[in-house]
Amino acid sequence: MMQAMHKFKKLIFVVGLTLHASAFATETFTKGWTLFTFNGHYDKFLFYIEPQLRLVNRTDLFEQFLFNIGGGKEFFPHIQFWLGNTVTNFGLNNELVTDVIKGVESEYRPWQQIIVTDNNIFGNFLFRNRLEERHANNNEQWSIRFRERTYWTIPLTHYQDIVISDEFFINVKKAHWITTKTFDQNRTYLGIQQRVTKNFSFSVSYMNQYINKANIPEDNNVFILNFFYNMPFD
Repeated sequence: MMQAMHKFKKLIFVVGLTLHASAFATETFTKGWTLFTFNGHYDKFLFYIEPQLRLVNRTDLFEQFLFNIGGGKEFFPHIQFWLGNTVTNFGLNNELVTDVIKGVESEYRPWQQIIVTDNNIFGNFLFRNRLEERHANNNEQWSIRFRERTYWTIPLTHYQDIVISDEFFINVKKAHWITTKTFDQNRTYLGIQQRVTKNFSFSVSYMNQYINKANIPEDNNVFILNFFYNMPFD
């Protein structure tokens, strides 16, 4: 419980820092993200598949398409170790709304992560620490980025939850095709999750995305629709 409270205080600090930093942003875009998250497990092996479509309010509406896949296992109570990969395809004018230079059409991100869960009277907490290695389609240099996400779920009813999340990104090793500074970006969001059946639910969220670009930072408004399906294999 003390660990959860410590993480929550850290979340509040990061949110405050983000709001302060975003006051100096000179560009703002409105985005719409749609995610389909398929979770499953077989015996003690965990896995998930997640395609994402990301749109933005500009001439070419398409921003990114991502495909996430990963597998993991709980080796200790409430502690999971995961390996996975993310494939990303960018829009043609991606230098406006992402953190890579123009000309990068796709990116591959093998990643490793540790997930820690904690359930207590304040709700359900999930802490995710991910290290991802980024490789662009037309560049030899690899970039390495660390991401930490705090995910807090507060039950409202038997079928509804409030979801609060914050995630910050740090460039540990930055390739020349990355356009952000050492502090890459921060994402803070608030949403409602609705359970429809035992295995199906969805959430509607608002996210503030601050991208710390070296030239012109962005302070974006993102509306997210996420569908979840738990695949039963027992």
